[in-house]
Amino acid sequence: MSVAHPEHKRARFVCLVPVLFIGVLLPVSTSWHTSSVDGGAMVEVQSCDRGLGVQSWASSAGLYGTGVQYGLQYRSERASLTITPSAGLSYVDHAAHNLPQRVQFVLGLQALAGWDDYRLSVGYRHLSNAGLTSPNVGEDLLSLQVGQVLRLP
Repeated sequence: MSVAHPEHKRARFVCLVPVLFIGVLLPVSTSWHTSSVDGGAMVEVQSCDRGLGVQSWASSAGLYGTGVQYGLQYRSERASLTITPSAGLSYVDHAAHNLPQRVQFVLGLQALAGWDDYRLSVGYRHLSNAGLTSPNVGEDLLSLQVGQVLRLP
């Protein structure tokens, strides 16, 4: 059974029921792709975890990003499951072999499990210059986060 929250009753272009996350950002290295960035703590804020929204994130590893997202959410009485694709721009505050430019494009996918106003998130982000310059190696990152919906008065 889908339950609508009062915040979602009025149609808006961008949803505004903020969610604040804290967690870790982990670089992904494989046999064919070695990471050139470190992992670290991260914080993320989303304007909403359902429907069209915006997001921004920052990590202690010197990686930052912002963009748009769309949360596809299934909701029962108290639980929710959300899949959120996102796209935007990222900034690297230091030299990184796989990220030759400071400003990069970022594509992401996040899975959120929720209970009332609490969220558990597993996410994937790919940072790349989209082939605009050489080399176009890019970075793959995983995030593990916990979050809470912030109810606005």
